[in-house]
Amino acid sequence: MSSNFRDIDSKITKKYTVIYLLIILVIATLLRVLFLGTIPNGFFCDEASNAYDSYSILNTLKDQHGAFLPFFTRSIDDYREALFIYLGIPFIKLFGLNEFAARLPAAFTGILTVLVIYYLVKELFDNKTALIASFLFEDMKYFTDSIHYTSITGDLILDKIFSRAQNSKYSNFATLVDSSTMPENLRQIRYNRERWIQDNSQVYHWVENLKD
Repeated sequence: MSSNFRDIDSKITKKYTVIYLLIILVIATLLRVLFLGTIPNGFFCDEASNAYDSYSILNTLKDQHGAFLPFFTRSIDDYREALFIYLGIPFIKLFGLNEFAARLPAAFTGILTVLVIYYLVKELFDNKTALIASFLFEDMKYFTDSIHYTSITGDLILDKIFSRAQNSKYSNFATLVDSSTMPENLRQIRYNRERWIQDNSQVYHWVENLKD
């Protein structure tokens, strides 16, 4: 009899887990998809380049520079892995070449990551902790803001450039590089590099052997 009750309780728990997880995913979707085509206002050049590459490959099997099904796509004088470009193709096909479709792959991966977090935490801990973790993750300010533009980050950059808010809790945000600070920054980078090699000599020599 007690075994039957445990089976019933397990089924109820699984049922409510699915309901809670669906609610969390709906919230995550709304946070990421609502007004996606209009917020932020304007269209960043990287977004436009990625979307046009997806559109071009969809229609010609070549990116905007004529490369056939590339592994790396050329953007504005840099090269990046093409996975994100290929991920955008079905969205461009469904919704056309516009801001909403261009931003949807990032929103989609953000929503999917909530689900990944749930199953990862469930594997490491338990079901209740997994639900809490996935809910907190979908509401993480700086994660959702990586899909949309965040004025907080913009203000931090401007504060650093114009030497404002030096006594704030974000005073150590980033490093301003100019002609006066570059030599010291380069010395620090070289020092950190040598220090890392000393602390990780086996890894360093292993990588060097791979290069040979």
